[in-house]
Amino acid sequence: MRKYVFAIASLVFLFSCAANDDADYDAVYKIGLAENVNVELPAANPASGYSWVVTSTMRNVTIMDSSFNYPKGNMTTNMQGKQILTFRATLGARGSEAVTLAYIKTAEGFDAVPLETRKIKFVIMQ
Repeated sequence: MRKYVFAIASLVFLFSCAANDDADYDAVYKIGLAENVNVELPAANPASGYSWVVTSTMRNVTIMDSSFNYPKGNMTTNMQGKQILTFRATLGARGSEAVTLAYIKTAEGFDAVPLETRKIKFVIMQ
């Protein structure tokens, strides 16, 4: 009887850990093969020199495009808008992919201290 209670308690613990795994990420996206997913991030005008960049190695997804979207009107350096990163699952991708993004002054290179970082997860759907 004790073995069964221990086994059930272990399973409950494992499932609760798996359920909380996504809590480590700022966002989780489901992505199918040959499907694009747009990730919208808050961003200042690109003339400010800041941009969101991927700082982690990616094996299961690739970045297809990066664009900026701002309210209509005069674009000023401090105007807030969105940077939209478009990702796609790579051929043969399986499982999931954790991606780290950093908001840096791109002219300073990847060694620049980020103003903000985000960690997102892609779950590849078969």
